[in-house]
Amino acid sequence: MRWFLISIAITACADSTKPAASAAQNNAPSTRVVDGVAVTVLPDAPANPTCLSYCKSFGACWLNLSNTDPMLSSDTAEKRCLLEQSQCQRQTADLHCCAKLADCGEFAHCIESAHNVVSDCDRFPSEPTASGR
Repeated sequence: MRWFLISIAITACADSTKPAASAAQNNAPSTRVVDGVAVTVLPDAPANPTCLSYCKSFGACWLNLSNTDPMLSSDTAEKRCLLEQSQCQRQTADLHCCAKLADCGEFAHCIESAHNVVSDCDRFPSEPTASGR
């Protein structure tokens, strides 16, 4: 009887050391698990060029935007933009399309009216129309 109980205890302990099926899936090289949260890192993914252009315009037009801190430089504003936009590792949003506007006043108005939703910028006017003024 003792041998049977010891055998069951050893088998139970051996089974508890096996990783769960979901834990085994989280050990992929590009996935990191911290405190139960899995983060997939794609180091080779190129940055979204439309987003990069938006952040460049954001920095250049920094003082034309509403509620800005005049003590921040354009470079700092651009870096903050990149940080807020996840280093442009995201899909193009309608506010990114505002970078097509060269005038800082129009750029500021554009981002204030944007909804930050996924967009392909196809229906975005590249130049303001005379009737739009």
